[in-house]
Order: sequence, then C-alpha cells, then structure tokens
Amino acid sequence: MVKHIFSASVLALVAQSAFADQTYIMNLNFAGSGCSPADSSASLYDTNSDGLPDQFSIYFSTYVAQQGPGLTLAERRKNCNVGVQLHLPQGYQFSIANVRYIGYADLPAGVLGRQKSTYEFPFFSNSVTLQSVLPGPYTGGYERTDNLGISSVVWSPCGLNTPLNIRTQVALEGASLPRAALTTDQIDGRVRQVYGLVWRACH
Repeated sequence: MVKHIFSASVLALVAQSAFADQTYIMNLNFAGSGCSPADSSASLYDTNSDGLPDQFSIYFSTYVAQQGPGLTLAERRKNCNVGVQLHLPQGYQFSIANVRYIGYADLPAGVLGRQKSTYEFPFFSNSVTLQSVLPGPYTGGYERTDNLGISSVVWSPCGLNTPLNIRTQVALEGASLPRAALTTDQIDGRVRQVYGLVWRACH
C-alpha cells in the first residue's frame, strides 16, 4: 500500500487549480446617496489561497454621515445599494458571514453612529442584517466586525449564478444639533467595506 501525504500548501494549490478562473464578478451596479456607478467598484480576494474568494470588498465615495451648523438633515444618513452577480464554481454555494467596518468617528455625548448592511438573494431567501453601533462620546479611529452565527447564514441557490443585493448605510442618531461625523476606511480616497464570504458544496 502506498500512502499519499499532502501538505496544507499542496492541498491549497490543488483547490486553487480546480477553481481557477471559475469565481468572478459578472455584473455589478450601485445606487444611493453615498455612492455612484462612476466612482464605485468591488473586488474579490482569496486571502487563504484555497481557490475560493473569502473577501468581497466594496469601494465608494461620499460615504460620510455628518451633522452640524450649515448641514441638512439628509447628511446624517448615507446609503448605498449594491447589486452583484458572481459566477460560481459548479456544485458550490456561498454566503456572507461577516462584515468589517474600519474608519473614523467624532461623536459627542448623546449621538450614536450606526453602520448597517442587509443582504439577500432575491426570490430565494429572507434578508439578513448585520450592523455595528458606536455610541458617543467617542473621537478617533475604530474597527468593528459583525459576525453571523452559522445557523443564521443564508446561502445562494445551488446551480444558479443568482444576484446578491446588499443594502448598506451609515447614519447618525440621537441629538441632531452638535457637530458629529462617522466615516469608514479610505483606500486611495475611496471608502471600503469588507464582507467575509463562506463556501460549501451544494447539498
């Protein structure tokens, strides 16, 4: 009997080869007060090198909630609706398991900053909401990750490259008079949100 022993790196290369060029963004669109098609984009990243992307990063601009003298109430809340369709490897389905928010906040007492993301596969699932709350007083950088329990994850339908809709918003709540602001991390002048992807073989 001959035993075959594979290291983790070899197994990763095998998986990467099996899924090479099978997962990519087919369609992408943006709409909302915090983004526009002209200055928004998204990317997939395979950080663990197993051939299946584990991060979906969204980039957009003007995604800052702020309030204070001379600012309208509309500036207290910004939103971006993202529609994305992924091409998937045959026999696999995916879902969003977490979202990571990184940025800067200037929140006086009585003001609360909220970042919220809701996703769904239209016609196939109920919506799932992830959110992070940052109460004032707080001034400085922040990093928050909201994780879903595996029992709460909603999976894409098997055998279909169905669209995924993500509705995301950043908002200030509470006292509306003091000056305040809440924004997310910027890369090359654009705001970024990072969604963690999980995969499984179709049942």
